[in-house]
Amino acid sequence: MKNILVNKKGIAIPIVLLFCLTTLFYAGAMIFYRKEVKQENMINVNFLQANFLAQSAVQHVLLKFRVLPQESYDSGVAEQGFCPLWGIQPGGPATGIMKTTAGMDILKKDCNTVTMPLAGSLFDGVQAMSGDWKYKVASLTVISAFTDNATQEMVQTIQITAIGSVKDDRGGRGWRHEEMRKTVEIRRKF
Repeated sequence: MKNILVNKKGIAIPIVLLFCLTTLFYAGAMIFYRKEVKQENMINVNFLQANFLAQSAVQHVLLKFRVLPQESYDSGVAEQGFCPLWGIQPGGPATGIMKTTAGMDILKKDCNTVTMPLAGSLFDGVQAMSGDWKYKVASLTVISAFTDNATQEMVQTIQITAIGSVKDDRGGRGWRHEEMRKTVEIRRKF
């Protein structure tokens, strides 16, 4: 009996070494997996930040359309080449002669974070962060304009293209840009 016990004493060291090696491998795999998940989460956060900034630019333009409805409509009519005083007449030509984007350029000129910097309680004490979040309206384009005789309104369909940008230097990611397009209608009684 003594002979059998003596033979089993040497198995403990390999079992402990195998357990330590397995535990070390498991811990290393968990650390690597956690690092990868964290990187993916940061990419998703940057996407959401840029997307919400682009939405902010769209809301900025929509606010301008609401505050300045006459100027917004007149800018769109001028972009189509018609006289803002006459608008688009039923049965008239499909396009005007003197097209100009100057009015739309003026409308979108200050819809960005360069002329209107981000401010508020979110950015108090985090000045470096507010320089890394930007939005701008890339374009305002009238894609259709017509006169609705049933409601006696002149209607324009305008496409807003906005870009939100977020800078994140962690991991060498740099700038993340997201583009958003929204189509809205502007109506004016005639």
